[in-house]
Amino acid sequence: VKDGEGASRVCEIGITGARTAGEAYRAAERIANSMLFKTALAGGDPNWGRIIAALGADTGIHCAFDRIDLFFGTLPIMKNGVPKFDDKKARKEFSKKEVVIRIDLKSGKHEARFLTTDLTKEYVRINAEYTT
Repeated sequence: VKDGEGASRVCEIGITGARTAGEAYRAAERIANSMLFKTALAGGDPNWGRIIAALGADTGIHCAFDRIDLFFGTLPIMKNGVPKFDDKKARKEFSKKEVVIRIDLKSGKHEARFLTTDLTKEYVRINAEYTT
């Protein structure tokens, strides 16, 4: 994943507490593939709203947003659906070359992990300049 075309950051998204393995996978995949999330990652912007929006956007998973815990690395960002974070520390975590996001849905015992990269101008340039 690290050598993706134009990638500057790698992100591991870990979902725990899902009702089913499929729900855990879909939640992680939806966040990992969100263009808004990937651009925030490229900019080092710890925009937790984009993460939660991607999680709730048509994933078909059971999710009580007032129970979610969200962490950047070990730094708590959201506890029981309420944002509680230090912006300076959050930005530091989100500007690392390898970002770790953990989300506990608190709905079950299943989990999934997904790796993704940011979406940079360089990625767009590389992929816009060639044809297949």
